[in-house]
Amino acid sequence: MEILKIVSVAVAGTVLACVLKKESPPFAMAVSIATGVIIFLQILSCFSQIISTLYEITGEGGIDGGYVSLILKITGIAYISQLGCEICKDAGESAIGTKIEIAGKILIAYVCLPLITAIFGTVMDIL
Repeated sequence: MEILKIVSVAVAGTVLACVLKKESPPFAMAVSIATGVIIFLQILSCFSQIISTLYEITGEGGIDGGYVSLILKITGIAYISQLGCEICKDAGESAIGTKIEIAGKILIAYVCLPLITAIFGTVMDIL
């Protein structure tokens, strides 16, 4: 089971980071970041399977693949900004983390502009 590997890496990284935090805070931070990267790499294969399945489903349903790309971009922005935010907060820089959150939200809104425009165009056509 994939989750057991992920939790094992997370617990080992957490224990190591806690032990190192007293002696060498920079190394503790490096261990924390490395643990996050290892966990991310472990789930990449799952993510690629999700993407290919979404494209298959939309292809069979006759849905424009651009919408799937949009959803994937939004999801990616959300995950990456949350990860960056949490890393900053773990390092004691919550103000920078908050700015990453705001930037992520603005980028999501920006990426959604074509969809919002299409929705408004459809509504205007109906009216």
